Amino acid sequence: MPDFPMSVHFDFCHNHPILAGDVLRHRDVGPEARERVSQLLQDNHSPLSALEVLKYDLQAAHPDDYVRLCADRWSHA
Repeated sequence: MPDFPMSVHFDFCHNHPILAGDVLRHRDVGPEARERVSQLLQDNHSPLSALEVLKYDLQAAHPDDYVRLCADRWSHA
């Protein structure tokens, strides 16, 4: 008999939506965004202003697709 006997049962019951678009907000950011945020924080931006700069940059780069990109609804690779 093992030192720590136990039984594990997975029922895959979530207390949050797993297929809704809101779930995408909780994913890790990509390395480019992480580096950009680090640079903005080093330049004395607050976390909130760094986020606003990222949003502004995304909107400037993709004015026609900004809404879908900021919601992360499509692959932009």
